[in-house]
Amino acid sequence: MACGGAPVVVSGPASRTIVRGIIAARHTQASFPRKRESSKHRSRCGVLDSRIRGNDKKAEIGESAAPDGLPLRTVIKATLMPRIAFYPGSFDPVTLGHLDLIARAVRLFDRVIVGVGVHHGKQPLFSADERIGMLRAEIAARNVSADRVEVVPFDILAVDAAKQHGALALLRGLRDGSDFDYEMQMAGMNGAMVSGLETVFLPASPANRHIAATFVRQIAQMGGDVSAFVPAAVAQALKRKLASAAH
Repeated sequence: MACGGAPVVVSGPASRTIVRGIIAARHTQASFPRKRESSKHRSRCGVLDSRIRGNDKKAEIGESAAPDGLPLRTVIKATLMPRIAFYPGSFDPVTLGHLDLIARAVRLFDRVIVGVGVHHGKQPLFSADERIGMLRAEIAARNVSADRVEVVPFDILAVDAAKQHGALALLRGLRDGSDFDYEMQMAGMNGAMVSGLETVFLPASPANRHIAATFVRQIAQMGGDVSAFVPAAVAQALKRKLASAAH
């Protein structure tokens, strides 16, 4: 359908941009006098107006479908919905690699939910509360708004936790080829369990590619310096934890 000489099409990946364009065009047109239009033209445009604005009960947005089968209501809702990513992990301890991934994810998503895994039958070095506290402190120290990043515990499947928090994607970091092979298998399993939940891989930054929490724990337990791999506060927490465990 064409109104004012411009075709209006809502379909495919460009739907969000087109819907925004329609809204912007309406604000622009309101500032200029409208040309006289024929009754036939006004009638055709009126139908489009009623479908977009939802003023006509017989032609609501929910009943008007784009050529690819998506209702306009769905397209507009997808445009306005916050993009939420769920980043699961043990974070035992929190490393510079973890924090770098979170900072980069904030640039891609509206909100990032950091899920601290609680594995029954597995004894971590730091308790869930300690890991959550360290993550929140380090994220706050980097001036990231609490509205953008939330740290929560979870003791269920990561896909189920992601669904509970309204996430559209699972966030995973990749350090090397072995990570890729493992994460690809996991992404396939997750996708089979929860359709529509995507897995987004972010490659580790070159400066952090070698950092692994398992190695950090091993180095700390043998009295090594881990200050190059974790924030200063986390390095001190490791020293205190290992010292208390030794007594």
